[in-house]
Amino acid sequence: MANENQDNSYVHVPQGSRVIIVRDEKTTQSTEENSIDLRVYWHIFNKYRRTILKLTLAIGLLAILGTFRLTPIYQATTSLLI
Repeated sequence: MANENQDNSYVHVPQGSRVIIVRDEKTTQSTEENSIDLRVYWHIFNKYRRTILKLTLAIGLLAILGTFRLTPIYQATTSLLI
């Protein structure tokens, strides 16, 4: 059987974990319950900023190296007659 003490929360947080909840009383009272504050996204981005930048640079470098290693498929020349 399911644990009867469970609540219907959106996120399961393991016991002993640290959670930062960003709330502003003015915006919390005037917004709907289903909306999310952009500061939460900003906090998540700042938390994983180095990982995001490293992954972006690694993928970009691999794409550049892969592009330069390819042999050209076609070449075109043109001349302008005046």
